[in-house]
Amino acid sequence: MKPTDPVAAWYAAVPREAKRHVATLRALVKRVAPKATEKLAYGVPTFVLGKNLVHLGAYATHVALYGGRAMALEGPLAKYQSGKGTLRFELDEPLPLKALTQLVRARVAENLAKARGPGGGRKDSRRARRRSAVRRA
Repeated sequence: MKPTDPVAAWYAAVPREAKRHVATLRALVKRVAPKATEKLAYGVPTFVLGKNLVHLGAYATHVALYGGRAMALEGPLAKYQSGKGTLRFELDEPLPLKALTQLVRARVAENLAKARGPGGGRKDSRRARRRSAVRRA
């Protein structure tokens, strides 16, 4: 019997070789962003917290995490970057869980700040920045 939920159907169709890494990535995102919902967008599972948080991809030779475009992918994640906002992880290597946790936390903070509006919820942030610049001068 096929799953009727599109997200469940996607996970059921993940190549056998990639299932362990995909399950680890999914659990990591759910643990770091428990309020995020999951839907199918762009043909892949997408975690949403206000706006799209991250997307998962699974292939026969690797898994991918999409949505880090706005983040400075430096340090331990730089070697996994394979495109604008794409992190590609080979199946024969362990996932860099600590760095991925930090990335997802940063994306959560970014999405929550955007949800609060311009300036991260501060009123008239441009005016406040101009005032503080004038005071410093």
